Amino acid sequence: MDLLVEWITTGQNYELWRRAGGTRNKYDITQTVVQYLEAHGIQGSDARGVEQQISQLESEYRAASDWLAETGQRRIQDKLEADQRRKLSEDSGSNS
Repeated sequence: MDLLVEWITTGQNYELWRRAGGTRNKYDITQTVVQYLEAHGIQGSDARGVEQQISQLESEYRAASDWLAETGQRRIQDKLEADQRRKLSEDSGSNS
């Protein structure tokens, strides 16, 4: 999997993958990935398996990205609410 991530993150490879049009084009790209894996000592990969692994990586990336966005939003919301409570507390303390 590390080599697959390395291929995806090298140069414009991921853009090439995303812009592939039609089955034949995607197949050609997956064959290039299979050759890359073989050149680095990984034997037994095929185009279908590579395509499934890349799809899995994309799915996991989206899930992680969504989680981070939600976590970040929650932290921002928590901070805003804490700031608001502090301000209300300060305001009520100065009115006494």
